[in-house]
Amino acid sequence: MNLSIEVHSWWKSILNVVEQKKEKTNEMKHHQPNEFLPATYEVHHRDQPNDTHGGVLLAIKKDLKSQGVNWTKDTNLVAPDTEIVFAKIKNQKKGSILLGCCYRPPSSDLSYVNSLTNSIRSLTQHKPSSTIWIGGDFNLPDIQWEDHQITGHSNTKFINEPFLTTCQDLSLEQMVQFPTRCSNILDIFLSNRSTLINRVEPMPSISDHDTMVYINTSIKPFRQHPPHIKITLWKHADVTKLRSDTASLSASMSSSYFETTPVNTLTLWNVFRQGIGNIMVSVPSKMSSTHFSPPLINSNIKRLAQCKKLAYNKAKSTKDPDH
Repeated sequence: MNLSIEVHSWWKSILNVVEQKKEKTNEMKHHQPNEFLPATYEVHHRDQPNDTHGGVLLAIKKDLKSQGVNWTKDTNLVAPDTEIVFAKIKNQKKGSILLGCCYRPPSSDLSYVNSLTNSIRSLTQHKPSSTIWIGGDFNLPDIQWEDHQITGHSNTKFINEPFLTTCQDLSLEQMVQFPTRCSNILDIFLSNRSTLINRVEPMPSISDHDTMVYINTSIKPFRQHPPHIKITLWKHADVTKLRSDTASLSASMSSSYFETTPVNTLTLWNVFRQGIGNIMVSVPSKMSSTHFSPPLINSNIKRLAQCKKLAYNKAKSTKDPDH
């Protein structure tokens, strides 16, 4: 299957690829990312020269302006000898986003697991305010991610526990809740900002797994503005006119319906509702603001805060201590 066609049809911002298969030839040819990805992606990858699985790859749209992680600079560590690659996206005024792609071969030993988890710990602890997105095939079918229990025996306890401990220590939540191969969740997605994840869905697979994982997420929290609400200003209403109009409505309904042939309840309700609506037109009203107002902040406090801001800006621009 032509992966480039699939990429164009999905048109996703970030692609997370593990197990880039190599051709089993004498030369062990490794396909370059530009052979199957469009030029609109910035590719960060880590190859495994002596492994037919090929390595891991992060493909990020160039307009997101991603940058590969420098392990020596960002963690004071040398690059780990595991299938892991990280990139970061600068998010203005909101810190950065760390994106990771990892693969744990089923036959890997405890030292490989420790190296993988230590790399994740070191990088995330050096960027404590960053949003963390880590995806990949960890081959951990024994872990029940909903309650962090180990129920199977595919891996030893010493393989499963480091991943659970790492997730708990770093407040990483596993978001994939459906099987990705047979009845097992092998492809996982970890994030320390689970409220930013909008939805997680399966997609048709192009590998030996049953499904791929599609993640729809926001870069920053969405604040829902309060809706417009009509506020009736009763203290400005003409009470005398309201009483007069209400008495007229009552007399009109009594003479038209109650003293003649009985009518059904729906007709009476419609007449009453229309009459009350006509009366309410004369009552002054206003619409509430859609701006977010913190609790306990009234107009007086807002005025003082604005005066403080103006005084600060004036002192900063003039550099006059008297201001």
